[in-house]
Amino acid sequence: MSRRSSSAGAGVAGDARASSEPVAEFRGISFRYGDGPVVLSDVDLEIRPGEVLTLLGASGCGKSTLLKMVAGLESPSDGTLLFQGEPVRGVNTRVGYMTQDDTLLPWRTIRGNLALPLRIRGVAKAEIPGKIEQALALVDLGHAAGKFPAQLSGGMKRRALLARSTITEPTMVLMDEPFAAIDADLREALHEEVRATTERLDQTVLFVTHDISEAALLSDRVAIVGGTPSATVREIVEMPFGRGRDLVALRSSTEFFDIQRRLREALSAAGGERR
Repeated sequence: MSRRSSSAGAGVAGDARASSEPVAEFRGISFRYGDGPVVLSDVDLEIRPGEVLTLLGASGCGKSTLLKMVAGLESPSDGTLLFQGEPVRGVNTRVGYMTQDDTLLPWRTIRGNLALPLRIRGVAKAEIPGKIEQALALVDLGHAAGKFPAQLSGGMKRRALLARSTITEPTMVLMDEPFAAIDADLREALHEEVRATTERLDQTVLFVTHDISEAALLSDRVAIVGGTPSATVREIVEMPFGRGRDLVALRSSTEFFDIQRRLREALSAAGGERR
């Protein structure tokens, strides 16, 4: 993918980065499903403007539940969740959401899929074509705008989903293991796509994975989630790679292997082998 510049979303995200206030803040969050056991307890975490923060932990430790809370799809059992300084109540329309599922509507073209969230948000009809073209250009899909999802490769579908999750210029993008179901080569290419696109937009991202390598490559900070009988944020590890990182060169560097070892140790200490 070529690294072309774009001003799409730069005002919203740029203003957020300039602010010292966290975009989202978990304060003493606990969660349980109904009358079941406590899944998460005493979660304290701040997500900074313009950063990629990854929740790293074993499957079933509550990472996706934390994402759903930010989206307003789940509510804490205890504690307070703030988004831009206000409690999250109901569906949070200030976030974009990308999962590992293919949620493109098969009866709509890619252009039509991208138009839908804009229409739902009440964007003026005259503005929609321009926003779609900007989003397609960011992920190099302009040539596929008129195609239907069934006509796209797996990688093109992932890029279309990324474009759809950012097209409304959300304050934060939530990514729940978006590349878990694809092969390694394609995953590497999409890592480049995500990091480049979110840096262009100066976008705040909350990312979920149980893949140590993926967490190290994409993140500015990694929050280790684990513990028994209920999970919490056990440690936060800063990634030393900075913005504009070259992921191809990074994958073969000593520094990258060192930070993976550091994350593996932190995950093990947090009970990361739990399933």
